[in-house]
Amino acid sequence: MRTKERRARIAIAGAGMGGAYLSRLLRKDGRDVDIFDVKSETKCGIAACGWAASKSFLEVVSGSGLAPEKYILQQSDHLVMDAIKLKADFMTVDKPRLIRDLLAGVKVRYGHLDMAQYDRIIDATGVARAYLPSVEDEVVSSCVQCRMQTDGVLENRVTTQSGGYTWCFRLSGHDYHVGWGSYLAESWKLIDQVRWLDDTRRTFGGHAVCRCTGNIRLTAPHYCRPFVTDGARDGVWGVGEAIGCVNPLGGDGLVYAMRSAQILIDYWDDPDAYTEAILEEFSWMTKARKVLDKVIRMNRFELSDARVLKDCLERMGVWIGIQQAATILMRFRRRH
Repeated sequence: MRTKERRARIAIAGAGMGGAYLSRLLRKDGRDVDIFDVKSETKCGIAACGWAASKSFLEVVSGSGLAPEKYILQQSDHLVMDAIKLKADFMTVDKPRLIRDLLAGVKVRYGHLDMAQYDRIIDATGVARAYLPSVEDEVVSSCVQCRMQTDGVLENRVTTQSGGYTWCFRLSGHDYHVGWGSYLAESWKLIDQVRWLDDTRRTFGGHAVCRCTGNIRLTAPHYCRPFVTDGARDGVWGVGEAIGCVNPLGGDGLVYAMRSAQILIDYWDDPDAYTEAILEEFSWMTKARKVLDKVIRMNRFELSDARVLKDCLERMGVWIGIQQAATILMRFRRRH
């Protein structure tokens, strides 16, 4: 399935975070890369535009040769989660700008990808997983998100809701990213349910700059195999959300998409080693997925489940005690 030619033709399907980051790494290595995408109708030019990231963002962006500091919008020292104020160390980042810079000098192709013309296809199509086999044990969350400008000051907060949670993160000044995600309803059905967005506008003034809907894969890599399959001379290889590199309990995947691209570069000619490396790097997501399954099935929680949530939040840069984590899990299940 592999070709030994260094100048093999490579096509990346998907110009989101994982695809854009991998494209830059490959071009730095002197490889020929074409990148394909589907036109987005959103104002920012991307979909599922999550803006929050942990401090590990700094390291992975530096690995691309870009200066991560230029993309930081706000740094936060706390997060209010279900009315519990938690110490935090996370940031909001300018994801659209970062993707544009990762793709600087690249002509993104909008159209049909002829697989026969390429030695290797990279599936970076996110939740679509367009070039890899479908996933059987799938968990997908729909989301509605909105960029808002308000007259008042809002707190960074997350509130568990039926089948998911609402969030509000400050971007800059009175500019906020807010939204709702749920695995219980399709995104278009959520719009009428996001009453608190309208309440926020009435209470704090301001207006919505843009609004979009999308889906997030919460399945975890363990359940998204295979990561590599036939379909081109050198195979089809997945990265990022296409192979489940998203926190099942948090929905964050920006850093993990970039990290999966780094792993692919490390194991470029060894699909088995690549698969094992992804599973090892993101083994904690398997535990998080099992806790999410308990929520979905209304099963009883154990103390170990609270430890898993604690670990997931700390990876996001949010510090929480075991008892607080257990309280949030119980509230989440009650609101299911």
